[in-house]
Amino acid sequence: MRSFLLAIMLGVGLGNTEPVRSEQVWSDSFAVGDSRTVSMPLSGLKVEAGEGVWRGDKTILLGEDEAATLGEAKGGASWLALDVVPASIRLEAEVNPVGSDWTALALGGKWGSAFYDTAAIWVLLKPTGDYQVRAQGSKLILKSGRIPRFSPKSNRVGIAYVRQGNRLSVTINDEGVLESFALDQKEFVPVLSSAGFKFNGPISATKKPSIRDFRIIVVPMPSATVTLNQPLSVYAPGERIALKLGGNGMPEAGVKLQARIIDFNGRPVWSEELALKVSEGKLNQEVVVADLDKLGFFSLHGDLVDSQGVVLASIEKKLAVIPKPKNEDNLFGAMVYPHIAYSIEDKERDAQYMKRIGVTFVRTARLNWVRAQSSKEAPFVWTDLDQEVNLYSRYGLKIIATTGWPIPVWASPATNESDRGSFLPREDCLPLARQFMREMAARYRGKIVCYEIGNETDAYFWLGSLKHYHEHDTVGILRDYYDYFSALADEIKASDSQALVAPSTTSSIPKGHMYQPWLKTLLEFGLGEKMSALATHYEADLESIIAMLRQYKSEKPIFFTEIGGISRSSIDDNSQGSPMKQIIRGDYLQMSRQLRYKNVRALCKFLLREQPGYGGEGQIMAGLLGADFELRPTYVAYATLIRNLAGANYVKELNVTGDSSQGWLQGSSFSRGGQMINLFFLNATEKATVTFATKEMSLKLIDVMGNEETITPKDGRVSVEMTKSLPLIVLGRLEDKPGAVQRPTDKLVREVEINLENADFEAESIAGGKIPGWRPMVNEEGAHGSMAGKFTVALDRDVKMQGQQSLRFEAKELTKWYGVAQEIPLALVPRPGPDEYLTFKVSLMVKGNQVNGKGMGYTLAFRRADMTRIYFTGSPYFGFGGTFDWKELSGSHQLTQWVPDTERITLDLLMGKATGTLWVDQVKVSVQLWKTAN
Repeated sequence: MRSFLLAIMLGVGLGNTEPVRSEQVWSDSFAVGDSRTVSMPLSGLKVEAGEGVWRGDKTILLGEDEAATLGEAKGGASWLALDVVPASIRLEAEVNPVGSDWTALALGGKWGSAFYDTAAIWVLLKPTGDYQVRAQGSKLILKSGRIPRFSPKSNRVGIAYVRQGNRLSVTINDEGVLESFALDQKEFVPVLSSAGFKFNGPISATKKPSIRDFRIIVVPMPSATVTLNQPLSVYAPGERIALKLGGNGMPEAGVKLQARIIDFNGRPVWSEELALKVSEGKLNQEVVVADLDKLGFFSLHGDLVDSQGVVLASIEKKLAVIPKPKNEDNLFGAMVYPHIAYSIEDKERDAQYMKRIGVTFVRTARLNWVRAQSSKEAPFVWTDLDQEVNLYSRYGLKIIATTGWPIPVWASPATNESDRGSFLPREDCLPLARQFMREMAARYRGKIVCYEIGNETDAYFWLGSLKHYHEHDTVGILRDYYDYFSALADEIKASDSQALVAPSTTSSIPKGHMYQPWLKTLLEFGLGEKMSALATHYEADLESIIAMLRQYKSEKPIFFTEIGGISRSSIDDNSQGSPMKQIIRGDYLQMSRQLRYKNVRALCKFLLREQPGYGGEGQIMAGLLGADFELRPTYVAYATLIRNLAGANYVKELNVTGDSSQGWLQGSSFSRGGQMINLFFLNATEKATVTFATKEMSLKLIDVMGNEETITPKDGRVSVEMTKSLPLIVLGRLEDKPGAVQRPTDKLVREVEINLENADFEAESIAGGKIPGWRPMVNEEGAHGSMAGKFTVALDRDVKMQGQQSLRFEAKELTKWYGVAQEIPLALVPRPGPDEYLTFKVSLMVKGNQVNGKGMGYTLAFRRADMTRIYFTGSPYFGFGGTFDWKELSGSHQLTQWVPDTERITLDLLMGKATGTLWVDQVKVSVQLWKTAN
């Protein structure tokens, strides 16, 4: 069977135009030697044979007996990136899953937390002797059963894929378990850019899984490349568009390019079939595209085919046609990568993309103490900071510096706690923080317009002093922030009197996210006298914020340092897909809403580029560009918004709710230079005919891609088709109805009370101390291990709120997360349909004794069948520490769309990274289904 699979692989041809291409091989026996030693992490090591470097988790180590294994009791993965596109590929290795929950060989996809969503093809073996063949993340189970001739020591696994016919074969111990399966049956074509293995926990403390004799054999496809004559792939209207084609491994004759360009709506705007010239298998040719007669985002797709029409290689490129900006000041900005280091060359590309669409502000978190001083004794090193400030200044971008956080680890009072950079610096290090801020403000005088001290300091990004954090003293933590902010603000103002200094918050103020009441408490401390601006995020309630600032005679400019649409999607981004349109609608809605207030000085879109791995479980999309600078429709739509609302003044909300054939219409009016600019959103229906009343001779309609259409009213009215997913801009003076705007409100469809088993913990424990209805949970962050000796979760008859007993959590040493979970019956949870959403309500009673650390909280976790977590929401892990009597922990959590691939939902009650004792009683959960008005 193994030779049969290799014959399939190596016998693959592309018509009769060329011989079989030579194969490429990567292999590793994991043997130790001069440059490889036992217990050395595999990540970063060069593969033994072939060109490649192992990537992955540092937990994967070289073992003593020519094996890759685990060095500690948690899972991990290692992989090799493939630098060719396979015409066929075989991955094989000796797999020992004993000691793991399962061990897998895998092809393609992203690794880390996104593995379960994006792994293209993978075969998992369980120590019980079972196997599964999966594809398209966790969506497809192609085959499962008992492992042929299962061995607790070693099992030979082979995965073979052939692109022609889109066929997959799998062998285990030389027996075929899946033979030439056509993936077209599942409407799935894998993208194979990596190959590797994964150990999934929990991992046994005594036995470790292993991989041996790892090997990849690839027969590559002919390669093709395409570059555009405009480096940013962004063209002005009428600018020449040309493609530079390159390639290798091509037939000498008969090669053609079949190319097409489609717009944002999926409509073709250009197509061509061209004969190509190949010399010695190499392609090097320019193709000129006819001028695109419209603005917007476009996708170029092309197939290189031989004389028989067989596809040799494919090309794809994104491009945009956008008018050049006027380069005038406006309120619009963008946020660059906050959490990862990247090159000055990439920062310059960031600046070029921002400048190209007229962005004025850039928010960066890289101008920080932690990047300038490596130890208490070391001097400040300004090289990287100078480069970044000078770069943005050269492009005329106004800098908002998120600074003062995180602090250097060596300056933190914390030792065992996580998030050590979020504490108030030690007293002996605070003078250094002040000195850094004073020198930075002097050094960059006139270049940084606003210093944002910290990030979302009403949430867990600010923990205050170690004493107040351990005591869960909200007032003390806010006082710590006031003192810290005041000290840094004094230094900045002394060096640059024109720079603004702002505290940073989530959108939850004035109340606050974790520390409540945030704004009122700090204003009573005197924050209004120290701050010269306020920084907040997304859909913050500016009406309430401004009212409170006025109450304390502290009205200030407001900077939105994060704002814009976000989509949580379990699939790779799709340029024409609904997640992209969801982001565009969110950008327009949030920004236009906040432009109503004259206090607003900046709106910084989150993010300029997608941050790799951002979002934890699942995937978050928010970037105007892909992580690799690939254009997205969101970038073009943001350019359209800037062109039309830069310099505009808010006039009023239009009373047009009833002016659509279905659902309801929402509109706002702005003015600029005597021109009226109206922005509309359709709600509560997917599409409708909307009608505008006007006395104008004509109106101009502008879609989010920037394309304009002039319409002549008939009898003072214009009717147009509109979709919920995309806003519409209308230029011209419109007539709306008199009186106040009456928006429809959301309606409750039904509510379900979830009858949790043993929610009052009155049932007696059973064999092994198990608690009826509940299962143990241990550190879902990844460090799975034995619970023995570190903490206990048990029933307690001595302390209870009511009844005979409660559930007690107790830890004598600092742990990770632990607790219990109960599955919520999926059949009881309503599925939201179009324009519907769910609200989960959770409550429990909690009592604490000497709890130091994060404390008590809960999560609602959306999981796959194997209990891996896709998405979660829950309570802040704060406010339930120290010593306190019984009090309620409760929350309401909205789910605006069903989480894809969810097969189980659990309520998890957790004690997090803390010591002390907590008791829980009377747990309740309900689910509401709502019909949304917007």
